[in-house]
Amino acid sequence: MKIVVPYELAFTNIVSSFIEETAVCYGADEQEQKRMRLLGEEAFLFIIGGIPDVEFHEMFHLNTFEEEDGLGFQFSNHGQPMNVREVPEFSIEDPEGTADGLSLNLLKNLCDELLFRSLGREGWELMIRVKFKNYRKILPVERQLVAGSMVAGVTGIICRRTTPEDIPGIINLVYNTYRYSYVKPMMYDKDLFTEAIGEGNLLSIVAVTSEGKVVGHNAIMIDSARLGEAGMAMIDPDYRGGQLFRMLIKVTRDEIVPMHPGMLYYARAVTTHKASQAFAARFTPTLLSLSLLPNLAFIGINSGGTDRESTIHLITKQAEVDHAGKLFIPSEHFELISGMFSDEGISVDLMTNSGSIAQIETKSTVVRIDEEQHAEIVLDCPGNDLEKHIRQLTRMLQQEGIITVDIFIRTRENLPENLDAVLIEKGYFFCGIKPMPDGSWQVVYTNLLNQKFDFENLQLFSAKSNALRDYVKLQYQKTA
Repeated sequence: MKIVVPYELAFTNIVSSFIEETAVCYGADEQEQKRMRLLGEEAFLFIIGGIPDVEFHEMFHLNTFEEEDGLGFQFSNHGQPMNVREVPEFSIEDPEGTADGLSLNLLKNLCDELLFRSLGREGWELMIRVKFKNYRKILPVERQLVAGSMVAGVTGIICRRTTPEDIPGIINLVYNTYRYSYVKPMMYDKDLFTEAIGEGNLLSIVAVTSEGKVVGHNAIMIDSARLGEAGMAMIDPDYRGGQLFRMLIKVTRDEIVPMHPGMLYYARAVTTHKASQAFAARFTPTLLSLSLLPNLAFIGINSGGTDRESTIHLITKQAEVDHAGKLFIPSEHFELISGMFSDEGISVDLMTNSGSIAQIETKSTVVRIDEEQHAEIVLDCPGNDLEKHIRQLTRMLQQEGIITVDIFIRTRENLPENLDAVLIEKGYFFCGIKPMPDGSWQVVYTNLLNQKFDFENLQLFSAKSNALRDYVKLQYQKTA
């Protein structure tokens, strides 16, 4: 359901009445109806407050959509960008100058969720969600899920290479799937997305209906000529459960893989639900990245109530890849790592660490992701002060609010054979091995810094992934 009116104060009553009457249809009681009318007034007035006082031809769009437990409202906003427009807090000493702040506070109190979403050159959207005590859906199933019959046979939907015209639809798909929690900011930015496709850094496939609606996406992000990330796969919640996902994967394989026949592909899938790993069912798992970032809000799938998200890294090749070279790895994990390369059919010369330290000071590089409370330490060159260096870095990061630290160890050098024991003593445990864009590999250790972590909460798709989880759990228990 939708209305389109000019950005004019005279239409405030139409907007508020539309929201109120829609709420009535979905079971709102008398108090909830009043709340919805006030919500409509405040939302429209807040948006009007950012419309420039010049000749303006854009139209205001208000969409309503059903959700499982309430209604969602999409308010278009072609006014001043929200990341530029300042909204001061309401002050009784300056009621006129801070009226927008009062309006925004009222809006937050009148709804269950309020979000601003950038549409790039298309302006902004104000997303509002409300729940009613006696909420009831009213649209018939066949009208809500038009894709239901189409998905079974994938009728009326085609999968093809992405064009610039598809990008707004992909951004909407990302929002419908993840809201604002998706880890790649590019997927919310039309200009960055367009640039990545134009420069060939992103090879993207979309699934579109006969009406042009984007309902699925998959892509390969090119890290280098030797390595690409397979992923960014998502299906609109209303179109899940059929053959659409398999069709996307097939078209990706047919359209993109032949362009890079010798490339090694990797995928990073979240572990709060198994469905996200289905596309990589035949990949070989090589790494668990634990407690990596705040939990993602994947729409329509239960996350299991975890506060932090973990990911599993998997690799595959579609043709022969270059010999991986000579890699020096900890002897404690030789059998596991050897099996990973063997399972994927990658030629490699594996050697166990047996070297000695030639320099005094350890050199390392620290990368912090403060908003995720996560940090990475790349061990560039171990020295005689390795234990002290790791201890000091770990304490510093913990004091600065970091709660998960990963150490990446290069495998081109023959390091000391007691490296694994040193890291365990400092609270770091082996989690796997990962490929790098230059063709090298790095061994990864993690320190959860006294977090309470339950490995049983990890939801993994394949038997090999579960076997890796059990192995990493044993390593984790050694640090206790």
